Amino acid sequence: MVIWLLIPALTLAFNFGNPKEKPSMEEALRIVSEIKDDVSTDITEKNFDELIRNSKDPWFVYFYHPESVKCTFYSPQWKFFSEEVKEKGYKLNTGKVNMEKNMRLVVRLEVQNYPAFLYFVDGQYYNYTGPNDDMTLPSVHLEKLYLQYDHKPIPFRAPKEKPILDKVKDFVLGNTVYVAIGGAVVLFVAVFGLLKAFRKNKPKTE
Repeated sequence: MVIWLLIPALTLAFNFGNPKEKPSMEEALRIVSEIKDDVSTDITEKNFDELIRNSKDPWFVYFYHPESVKCTFYSPQWKFFSEEVKEKGYKLNTGKVNMEKNMRLVVRLEVQNYPAFLYFVDGQYYNYTGPNDDMTLPSVHLEKLYLQYDHKPIPFRAPKEKPILDKVKDFVLGNTVYVAIGGAVVLFVAVFGLLKAFRKNKPKTE
């Protein structure tokens, strides 16, 4: 049930197995990636507020990048932890975020590395950076270990980006004075140049 039992087994196969039969790293990744997490909830930009921000119960969420080897090896561990949470009836929800598909949420919560673990409770979220093995994760909730880590209020949804035409319109309307001044300067320079040229070419009178 513990993914860390699988990883040493693969390591032994790499180092001490028959060179002709030991699996490649690609094969090891394939084996691990086939362990799908169908237990923890998929958290997205669209359902985050409904599920987590407005929740009365705590959430423990795992942020991962699908192309990270470290995340690929770790993800089954999160599945097993989520199974334990449900089997033992902890008053805790577990979720996971695909960082590649939910960049706005990643930016909103200021997640800067992966894998990352955020604990959400009472309108706050804690950036848990401690041990993430199967022996410690339950204690993060049961013994409130998350309180030892940095926390922030859960931010409101980031405003949607305006279409480019709206941005241009706002820029033009907001800079009308500068446009007018710029036009006046150009007109003054043009008139000054014409007067200078006229005086230079004006015939002299006796």
